Amino acid sequence: MVIGCLGHLAAIAGLSFALERAFGDDIAEPLRPWASVLASSLITLGASNFLHLIRGYGQGDQSRDAILARAATGTPPVEGGPMMVTGVARPESGTPFVSPLTGTPCVAYEYRLYRRHKLSFGQRRGITVMWLGLATQPFVVESGGRSVRVLALPDLVDVRKDMPRPPEVRANAQAWVGATRFQPFSVSTLPSIFSAMTAAHVEPQPRGVRLDWGREGATAPASLQMDEGLVPVGQEVSVVGHWSPELQAIVPGPGGLAATRVTVALGPPSELSWRATALPSSVAAVAIFGVLLLGAGGAIIWAMDAGLLAAIPAAFR
Repeated sequence: MVIGCLGHLAAIAGLSFALERAFGDDIAEPLRPWASVLASSLITLGASNFLHLIRGYGQGDQSRDAILARAATGTPPVEGGPMMVTGVARPESGTPFVSPLTGTPCVAYEYRLYRRHKLSFGQRRGITVMWLGLATQPFVVESGGRSVRVLALPDLVDVRKDMPRPPEVRANAQAWVGATRFQPFSVSTLPSIFSAMTAAHVEPQPRGVRLDWGREGATAPASLQMDEGLVPVGQEVSVVGHWSPELQAIVPGPGGLAATRVTVALGPPSELSWRATALPSSVAAVAIFGVLLLGAGGAIIWAMDAGLLAAIPAAFR
């Protein structure tokens, strides 16, 4: 990875130098050397896409097609790596959670209770969060006769935003707030909350995790707007993440804070295939993006050669 990054930087630096030497006199001073750097970056990244394809990207056990083909059988990759599974979720052991707002049996959930208010400028409305939280427990997905373990706090695709609030949901919210011990939520605690949520998503969770935050002195939860997402028990779900041979489970990918997260959607793989960072891009997508990058870089070089970048600053004076 380090060699690849250094190689990209070296290519960008070399191409930028060559472009600056060739077209620098035809570029307005405020745009130098940024036009050359931008063009060389686009060209390098576009060429890199095609280099990956030449080297076999999109083929073999970890290709997108292979991962999708194994989703219905729960078959893991031979040596670890990206994996998708589709089936019915249930707790690995013990009883499932009951989601805070709808009271649905589940193995993971997230929720938010908040109030919208009009901002002092423009037509947009702001949000004041009063309570929020998330949780997961070790669970399995039953697929093709296999039980695939998931040890992660997943990103949930299907979050119900501003959900309806019938009497039972308002009663559940009131009971949840009354029975839960919350960590403090305020502007000053936002950095620590973000850090805790990020760490919970990018680290394996062999014992599960639960986090709840609330504003001190907040009242009347039943009157607030509500969001809730969950991984229900007994319904078809699709999960994508990184298969760990050591843990024998789907977990977040390696990489620390830059790790790919486990993502869950209700329904078949089609509900998830374009929303998960752990799932590799298709060969067609890599090729198309490469063409677009090369085209954008080539357009900037053409503008340099035609002298179009010499007149742009003057046009805005």
